[in-house]
Amino acid sequence: MEWEPHNNVSEVRSFLGLVGYYRRFVKDFSVVAKPLTNLLKRNAPFNWNDKCTQSFEELKKRLTSTPILALPSGDGGYVVYTDDSRQGLECVLMQHGKVIAYASRQLRPHEMNDPTHDLELAAIVHALKIWRHYLYGETFQIFTNHKILKYIPTQKELNLRQRRWIELLKDYDCSIDYHPGKANIMADALSRKIVDQLANELRMEIMHEAHYASYAMHPGSTKMYQDLRPYYWWPTMKKKVAEFVARCLTCQQVKAERQASADKLHPLSIPEWKWENIIMDFVVGLPRTFRKHDAIWVVVDRLTKSAHFLTICQNDSLDKLVELYVS
Repeated sequence: MEWEPHNNVSEVRSFLGLVGYYRRFVKDFSVVAKPLTNLLKRNAPFNWNDKCTQSFEELKKRLTSTPILALPSGDGGYVVYTDDSRQGLECVLMQHGKVIAYASRQLRPHEMNDPTHDLELAAIVHALKIWRHYLYGETFQIFTNHKILKYIPTQKELNLRQRRWIELLKDYDCSIDYHPGKANIMADALSRKIVDQLANELRMEIMHEAHYASYAMHPGSTKMYQDLRPYYWWPTMKKKVAEFVARCLTCQQVKAERQASADKLHPLSIPEWKWENIIMDFVVGLPRTFRKHDAIWVVVDRLTKSAHFLTICQNDSLDKLVELYVS
């Protein structure tokens, strides 16, 4: 990825906006991006240091070498892995040994001094909230590397925040289990594959399948692009999809024209005084006269319809035209 280091806050914000769109594909996104997000804080001096460069290069690397995510199936078997550090919360959603999505966020200022078990519980709550549409109503496991969380639902001495989180846990059919350290199953399940650019033949095959398959029903360029975007990318993809759809003879023959019709014409108001409102045009490309005039300036009064035809040079300046009009 050819992207040079940034010189100001606006460029950093633009870069983070782009890579943040793909954060669910990047493990530990918030932790890796923290040196860059620190530059966006209010009243923070813009100091691009080695940590920023390392974060910048690591994000580019992970965007171009990200693990392939699987699509969730409707037969359960979800497993959530959570972890915390003093920089952020990290979560991984898996199903049948395949990674479905990543999630992460940085610690808020008031969480910096929280005990480890509170941060681990916060990571679980973050995962349940962000993946509620996957996990609600399903039976699943949560693995954490803090053993005390396995027994926290049965504890009696809990603070108000912990009690609120436990109430949220009761909405889900889940069990919390202890797994020491990083879950090795995660590393085994990741199938890493670096793809610089899809070959033209493969791109055409993908677009052909997305447009002509029996389940596709000849989608338009916008719909087809939105369907492909979560799973594929190549340079000028949106333009290529539009060109592909434009070449479909069936679409051109069958689909109705959806371009919005122009609004109705509205008449101009009638001027109250002559030469109060004028219209003008230029006739150019005429043979040059002995005075070197090669154009005609036509000025018409909208009220009386009287017209003046002024001979001018095609390259006359605006000041000269104003002087000629006033005279």
